[in-house]
Amino acid sequence: MGKRKGYRYFVIGCLILIFGLALPIGISGLLNQVNASKQFTLTTSKAYSYSNKAFSVTASSDFLKDSDLAVIDVPKGLQFLLKETQKENESSAVEFDEKKNQVVLPAKAFNSQRVKLLFLAEKSGDYSLTAKKYSDEKTEYSNTLKVAVVDRKKTIEKVDSGDVNVPIKAQEVPQVKGKMARAGITAYVTNATEMDAAMANASISEIIVMNDFAFTQYSATGAGEANTTVPARNLVVHGARPGIKVDFRRRSYWLNFNTTKIDVNVYDLDMYGQDFWGPFRLQGNTSAASSYSIQDVNYTGAQFTASYQADFSVAGNVVNKSVNSYVSPFDGIRYSAQTNQTNLEVTNITFKENSHYIGTTENATVLMLGTGGTVGTASIEKGAILDLTGGGDGFSGEGSWTTIQLNGNIHIANDAKVNIKTPIGSSRGGILLGNGSEVLVSDGATLNMEMNGPFTDAYNKNPINIGGGAKFDVESGAHLAITANNQGTGKASLVKTGSNSTFKIGKKERSKFLQMELRQKI
Repeated sequence: MGKRKGYRYFVIGCLILIFGLALPIGISGLLNQVNASKQFTLTTSKAYSYSNKAFSVTASSDFLKDSDLAVIDVPKGLQFLLKETQKENESSAVEFDEKKNQVVLPAKAFNSQRVKLLFLAEKSGDYSLTAKKYSDEKTEYSNTLKVAVVDRKKTIEKVDSGDVNVPIKAQEVPQVKGKMARAGITAYVTNATEMDAAMANASISEIIVMNDFAFTQYSATGAGEANTTVPARNLVVHGARPGIKVDFRRRSYWLNFNTTKIDVNVYDLDMYGQDFWGPFRLQGNTSAASSYSIQDVNYTGAQFTASYQADFSVAGNVVNKSVNSYVSPFDGIRYSAQTNQTNLEVTNITFKENSHYIGTTENATVLMLGTGGTVGTASIEKGAILDLTGGGDGFSGEGSWTTIQLNGNIHIANDAKVNIKTPIGSSRGGILLGNGSEVLVSDGATLNMEMNGPFTDAYNKNPINIGGGAKFDVESGAHLAITANNQGTGKASLVKTGSNSTFKIGKKERSKFLQMELRQKI
């Protein structure tokens, strides 16, 4: 038994020795099969191009043997221009495999280790190119090059009725939604440095964000401000296509318009930010009636804007999340935002017809209107939907501890709907009407209020709190529903009225029947 045991150990030892020598060679050989080479690259002079217009990509490589070969898979929607490429390089060495939809690059195609390739896309979008090189049974990959293609003949969408402004024709730039300056230069930006330069240039009236980027110069994760004053002028800022991401971090651009009316329009962007003034802030005299409009925008961060003296409008689909921290999509790191902020602080606000606004806060009032020292008006147009949720316990955060803080008037139009909801256990209130304010829920409009915590009569935290001399008018045919959950032993009023205030419900005899639900659940 002892000999057999010794023999077994001898065999195992030999196997270990053999594999010990062979394994590193095998692993090394395996790793050599797929390598990313710094000497094998794809580059382009611009990160964007126009639809139906050729753009060039330069492939660079250090081919060592004539037998080396590289290929590029052409993505769907992109065309490789073979004849134009051969003419550009004065060589027919570049080939195209139509069956595989591959660009074939033999070593002889590279002149001074480079070859220029021409592509064209008929439709706008993002296109990615990666090259593979085969050499001595090795496979090397280039970097992945992303090119954004923009439709320069895009028609104007959703222009405000009565808008007499016209697009810039001389520059043949992509047309924009909404209002646009009559004259000026269009800037195409691809990074934070270019964005800063474009915002600082008074002659630029349109900024097109071509690709995702972050303000990486602000690498500290703690909250902070990096406010910069830029020339106040009519300005359009938008993504080259919907969903372009920009993490502004601490950057905030301030446009001080004084008494001069300016219009700022931002759309087709997904934004992030730490600064409680917001990425863009308008500041001046309310008499100027300057406006700040957004459309199809998502925002995650501190307050979206504190433009106290500006009129604000919302179109399309907008999601606005006021949070105390967020994870940047660029590096996966959590960045702190200035805390407990509201969504918006503006004078007047209009939610355009058929728009949908989703506004949430982590611990604050959602909408603060009429904060510029002038009575404001919130107009919720036909078909518009507002979903508002004020977070937190209701005893802290910016605002009056309600969901809507109103120094002015709210008009909810026919077929419009406003949904107000508080978190479970929160004592946050619903709508607070300041002294002399007015709310009109029109025939066919809907106002739903779901209060999920024990609100109190103290601190004006009722679902509806009507200040002195204020009016709350629900027309016949409107729908008002107030649901109070998780009240415990609370006995606070669903509707609290101040001195000389009015809470008016339309008569049933009129053309449509008023639906009103006042429910309190324990």
